[in-house]
Amino acid sequence: MWEDATNKECYGVKRRYLLGDQLDSVMNYPFREAIINYVKGGDPRDFIYSVMTILEHYPKPAIDTLMNFVSTHDIERAINRLGGEYCGDKDKDWMAERWLSNEQYEYGKNLLKTAMALMFFLPGVPCIYYGDEAGLQGYKDPFNRRCYPWGNEDHELIEYVKELSRVRKSIPNLKSGRTYFVINRGQILDDRVMAFTRQGSETDYIFFINRTGEEFVFNNVSEYFFNFGRYEQFLGKYEDDTLIVPPYGYSIIKAKFTGKF
Repeated sequence: MWEDATNKECYGVKRRYLLGDQLDSVMNYPFREAIINYVKGGDPRDFIYSVMTILEHYPKPAIDTLMNFVSTHDIERAINRLGGEYCGDKDKDWMAERWLSNEQYEYGKNLLKTAMALMFFLPGVPCIYYGDEAGLQGYKDPFNRRCYPWGNEDHELIEYVKELSRVRKSIPNLKSGRTYFVINRGQILDDRVMAFTRQGSETDYIFFINRTGEEFVFNNVSEYFFNFGRYEQFLGKYEDDTLIVPPYGYSIIKAKFTGKF
């Protein structure tokens, strides 16, 4: 669904997709646009607003089964959108012969990693458009439907996506846990890092995703997250109340929510 499925109008009629008798869930284009725009340097507040709008509008069963993605057969591949040139005003001849330079590819690949981490850890079900995990390039249809790059896969990217899958499988909260963005006294954590929780009955997980090429060091975590307790390292470097989030990467700590957002 390109727009918010709860208030979409088509041919003058407001659709009833998620009222219980039409669709179980939808393709989550609003998350995709929010993720891509944020990873490319957009305002973090816009990202939070876009995600929370969907979470507040959709029924919980639909949220838990949203089809999350960063590429589809209808749009240019995420690595091209993130690392390449704007293609909205280009014709098919331009797109047919256009490939990312080595520098564009590496930059797009790094941003793609960040985008995929958000896709895997936000509510919904991560859906990988074939080839994204292998570094397949392609601008708009039909060039986004090129054959899988057998023998030329980006194995480092494949291993990264496998690791995301393993992490997601190891955290039960990611199946249905509620999501809260970490905002302290009206302020986001930092423009470079997106932080949010996926809550559970026994343990909460706090996710930190770094959209920059520089390591992010976060000192005095417990002072900022004053409404949490029982902090524990889960994935990444967390020691002596200091958290390190790698470039274009993520770190996760376990905690227990003790107050109010």
